Amino acid sequence: MDRLQFLAMASSSKASSSSQIILEEAKKLRSEEIEVAQSIFEQRLLVKDMDNGGLMVDLEVLIDLGGQWQINLIENGTALASSDPACPIISLQLSYLPPIRITLLLPNTYPLEAHAKLVTAHAAHSWLNQTSLRAAVQQIVDDHPGGVIWPLLEYVRDGTVLSALHLDSPSSSQTLNLPHPTPHLLVPHLLSHNKSAANLSFASTPFDCPVCLSTVKGSHCIRIESCGHVACRDCLAQFWTMSIQTGEVERVGCVDEECVKGAAKLDDFVRSGVSEEEVRNVVGEMMLKRWQVLREKRMIERDPTIVQCPVELCQAPVPCPVEVERNAENEDEWNRLRVCPSCNFSFCLACRRSWHGPITPCKTVAVEQFLNAYRAAKPDSAERLHLERQYGKRQILKFLSKHKEAKANKAWLEQNTMACPGCRINVEKTMGCNH
Repeated sequence: MDRLQFLAMASSSKASSSSQIILEEAKKLRSEEIEVAQSIFEQRLLVKDMDNGGLMVDLEVLIDLGGQWQINLIENGTALASSDPACPIISLQLSYLPPIRITLLLPNTYPLEAHAKLVTAHAAHSWLNQTSLRAAVQQIVDDHPGGVIWPLLEYVRDGTVLSALHLDSPSSSQTLNLPHPTPHLLVPHLLSHNKSAANLSFASTPFDCPVCLSTVKGSHCIRIESCGHVACRDCLAQFWTMSIQTGEVERVGCVDEECVKGAAKLDDFVRSGVSEEEVRNVVGEMMLKRWQVLREKRMIERDPTIVQCPVELCQAPVPCPVEVERNAENEDEWNRLRVCPSCNFSFCLACRRSWHGPITPCKTVAVEQFLNAYRAAKPDSAERLHLERQYGKRQILKFLSKHKEAKANKAWLEQNTMACPGCRINVEKTMGCNH
């Protein structure tokens, strides 16, 4: 072997050794970059080894707007159309947007010598223009040759990509103008994702329980929808179950100090804001039914405008219509109409019989019971005020007047008339003798 051949082999061996060092160092850097990303994004980052030593990385990045934003869906496909009053716009209040899926090819010498290559960039449900999205993502890949995964994740996750696509409104903050050819088809996808993402975020967030004062993960907690306060499920289940068993249904509500004080001032458990679905999720179906029965009973006791349906097999609480409650002093005979929300039976508030219309009077016998109770009660007493609120003061006075008139007519007929021997109709004698 001559000297030239020896030098060539030595040079080749040195280059091979140097190349191997570069590959090992690049592999180490790739592994570190991916481990950091996986520790934060967990299952939303998938890695597949390639035959040449490179990696195929699939990213699914959720967009967290960091608060509630107004999303304007514009139908004709151009963001400039948001200023056109003739263009139909659908507005939504969202905190999360569907994920963007990105596939990267990392060569075996990335990030020391080769750059990452963008394979695909796609928005779930095609809520973003694919061409514009790919161009924006490609720009980030080009701007970060030494490590693209983390900058790309941050770029998409905090919504910066939306600004790069010129979707944020220049006239108002926390507003996005989102062009789409079929916004009405996109709306259910956006709402569904926003709800699932909010639930996922809630489940992974720790909260301080106002009952046991311990820090509990959201997956073991309940958020009261009306006020937003959070308590651990076990404490809430024990407290609500005990309250239902002892008949204190007004205590089935939010246990946060602020809401407890507010409910005590209002003294109104009906408007505490706890829904039947929330009670069912915490205490179960059997306790829910007991709570419903006790709650309806307490509603009728506290609110005289609520009456029970006269149908024996129903007897559901029937509230006073809002328009009637606002015009309680109105003498309109239609104010006595009530419709049961459970069985749809229409009846008269005064006589509790099937609705007979505003012209046909109630039978005196049917209304005599509450009229006697009203007359027996002292003026301005609690009993009278209760009846006046339930039936309406003007309606009661009208019934009293009619009842007094009917009683006087009956007395006059008995004194001045006699029954016809044939048809038994009362007749008044106008001539002839009394024999």
